[in-house]
Amino acid sequence: MLASGGAKATGMASGVVAAVLRHVSRRIPATATGTPAAAAPRWLPHVRTATTFSMEDLVQARVHLGHTHGVNNPKMDDFIYEKRHGLTVLDLDKTVPLLQRALDITREIASRGGVILFVSNRPQFETMVRRTATSCGEYFVSKKWVGGCLTNTYRVLGGMQLPDLVLFFSLPVNQAALKEVRDCMIPCVGLVDTDCDPSSVDYPVPANDDSETSVNLMLDLFAGAVNEGKAELARHPETSYRFDVEEYRQQLAEAAAGRQQRPRTAGTRRLDLTRMTTLDPALAEQAARVHHHQQQQQQQQQQQRQQQQQQRGGGDRRGRRGAEEKPANVKTRVELDSAEPQEVDEATARVAGAHRYRTRVVVPKK
Repeated sequence: MLASGGAKATGMASGVVAAVLRHVSRRIPATATGTPAAAAPRWLPHVRTATTFSMEDLVQARVHLGHTHGVNNPKMDDFIYEKRHGLTVLDLDKTVPLLQRALDITREIASRGGVILFVSNRPQFETMVRRTATSCGEYFVSKKWVGGCLTNTYRVLGGMQLPDLVLFFSLPVNQAALKEVRDCMIPCVGLVDTDCDPSSVDYPVPANDDSETSVNLMLDLFAGAVNEGKAELARHPETSYRFDVEEYRQQLAEAAAGRQQRPRTAGTRRLDLTRMTTLDPALAEQAARVHHHQQQQQQQQQQQRQQQQQQRGGGDRRGRRGAEEKPANVKTRVELDSAEPQEVDEATARVAGAHRYRTRVVVPKK
């Protein structure tokens, strides 16, 4: 029974592949259906491809196969070609331009010296992700995501440089990592299957994220884009936008040394030079003087308001009745740290509102 069921499923999948190949062969020119090293597709001349691939490569890697009807996300309806034999088939004509755009973004960030992170914590893809990220000299996360790796780096990892681009190859099982990436406003690329939300990533790529052949093809394409970007960076190193931390610290030290030390006035907050947008000591001192002047004006206005209230006789919000002196035998507060019950008179218990405290008050009987 198991063998016959497996053979039946294999026959259904092969039938879907054959149907898609027949559909694609009627659309693609003869020059574009060849090996992965073939020329760029002629149906999208305005898109600059980062790596070359053909529609036949996507079909053979089962990139177009989705999930069953019951687990589809309604937001993926625009990327679905048809539903056949209980399976959802993705429209590769819409996958190709989105994939090319994601590859171009990856290549551009790599050509500027950016840090790219590969993320996929599925056990069956662990070896492929590690091998691909290592081959192109980038970073990867192939096991369980540790919360706070991006949003709380100094507490979790002792500090780290945030990536410039994150590549997700298994979105349904990486929601925690995706949330941190979105909170840090880091651009992300993700493979979105028919059960995923394409609006959760910046650059979605409709593709099968369950098949090893599909994920392996996508990993190779993105690794090729990273390698091409690094090759361009080697030819033009002046285009790198990598931030020089040591130079920034040196500029901060020079600016702090040139700043004049002033006595701190009560109620005045000293500006933090490290949080300013400029490192010019003269501009920093000017901003500090403006801030100090504003604080003085606020204090003078507050004093004037208090004087006006006192002249009108409304300085105390409680009025004349509140300003009168209270009897000497009335306590306005009951100590909270007393372990033993206190004996107070009835007037004290009523005025102090001792029932709102945690201590038990004993009123002596008359």
